[in-house]
Amino acid sequence: THSQHQTTVRRAPSTTLLCDSLHFCAGLQNCNKKVGMRVRNSWNAPPSRFATSTNNPIRGFVEDAGLVPNAEKTLISLSIGDPTVFGNLVPCEEILAPIETSLRSLKNHGYIPSTGTLAAKEAVAEYSSTHGLRVNPQDVILTCGCSQALEMCVTALANSGQNILMPRPGFSVYKTHSESVGIKVKFYNLLPERGWAVDLVHLESQIDTNT
Repeated sequence: THSQHQTTVRRAPSTTLLCDSLHFCAGLQNCNKKVGMRVRNSWNAPPSRFATSTNNPIRGFVEDAGLVPNAEKTLISLSIGDPTVFGNLVPCEEILAPIETSLRSLKNHGYIPSTGTLAAKEAVAEYSSTHGLRVNPQDVILTCGCSQALEMCVTALANSGQNILMPRPGFSVYKTHSESVGIKVKFYNLLPERGWAVDLVHLESQIDTNT
């Protein structure tokens, strides 16, 4: 039988083996061996097309670079777009205090709407309402980081077999999200001599009936 804290495997009423749920897989194998069950040491489970078609070139470059830092100099890593990883941008008290208050209130420990709480959406809508334009809180979707937001945008724009246009140079994660769901990426050039303006002629040449 299965429960949140422990797994019990019974051979007979007089024999009960308890396996720690944190080590469920390894523990269950040991239990199976003790009760005479057949255990497979390997699984013939090929990856899905989604898994094999998902590739992040940024991660591949960083992991395969094989660079050895100069011990005599301080390393400034540009491999990740999150400066807080290296101790920068320490959150101020105005941020920490409300979070602590929310945790201690015991009102926000359960599941929330997948698009965010109404209070959070209203706050984002108010902050984003500028230049005389009002944002409707119901149009706000809170995501788990920017990557999820980009993924939602890509899948909202196109279906598998269609294509979307993206600037070159640009952020590679757009391509990662698109190709993982069967959406082709076509690039249009930016013009460095014109302040990286869009090459409109090249952009139009990339458009077809599936764009």
